[in-house]
Amino acid sequence: MANLIDDILSKGGQDSDVGDIEDNDPQGHYRAFLPAKRVFECEIRSLHPVEHSLPYAYIYDTMAYSGDYSFFWTVTSFYVLKVKGRNLRPVVRAIRAHSCAWIQEFNKDIHTPPAPGEPVITHISIEIKPAGETFREASEGFKAPG
Repeated sequence: MANLIDDILSKGGQDSDVGDIEDNDPQGHYRAFLPAKRVFECEIRSLHPVEHSLPYAYIYDTMAYSGDYSFFWTVTSFYVLKVKGRNLRPVVRAIRAHSCAWIQEFNKDIHTPPAPGEPVITHISIEIKPAGETFREASEGFKAPG
């Protein structure tokens, strides 16, 4: 068991080789997320200068608007991650499977636009609130953030 834990920790906490989790390719091609076999946390890369980490062990639920997958919320015990964009179903599925190494907002200053139909994250926000408040808000009418 100790060898397994040492092996996982030597890979930065992942139990699989996810490749270069630091950035996109040098030409600036945008990727909304990086799929992985299984990871312990998902790095949140927003345009805000502070990066966050979403440990999968803290997630209660990931709620998505299945009409067009233009937004989703990931709920933890003390905050909610709200993500807006386009074609987000693959991102939602990866987060639900604990197989997303990172998500990132599109930044027109450094990324080339993705191909039509590819996932694009246009906004990421984190709201500090207890899970109960988030579930209550969702039950009263789950709506895309304004």
